[in-house]
Amino acid sequence: MLDELQILPIDHESLTAAFHEYGINMRYLSYVMVTSQARHVKDICLNEILARTCKNIMNSSLSSLILDNKRDYDRNVILLQQRERQIREREKSQSDNTSKMSKRREVNGQNILFDLIELRTERDEAAQQI
Repeated sequence: MLDELQILPIDHESLTAAFHEYGINMRYLSYVMVTSQARHVKDICLNEILARTCKNIMNSSLSSLILDNKRDYDRNVILLQQRERQIREREKSQSDNTSKMSKRREVNGQNILFDLIELRTERDEAAQQI
């Protein structure tokens, strides 16, 4: 058909349309290129083969790049969550330590107050005896 110029593809779209019109799968593109006598058909087939090959290589490369970036993203999210958890735990332990220290200060303050009261009492008792 193509060699007899019953179908005259002028670009890849018309070539693809001709293949589909006659129910020919595009995987036979290389066979048509090799067996065709028309130079322009060979050129269009070669261009289409190269374009499809480049598209497949780029899709594969982009897919692996996206997958690698997804893995890095997931790893960074996990690290960020762990870091947030560590910060929360540190803040909690610091607040617990602060409340414990303030309780100790209160206890120590009460002890000092009681000591002062005892000293005054002893002093007052000693002053009364004199």
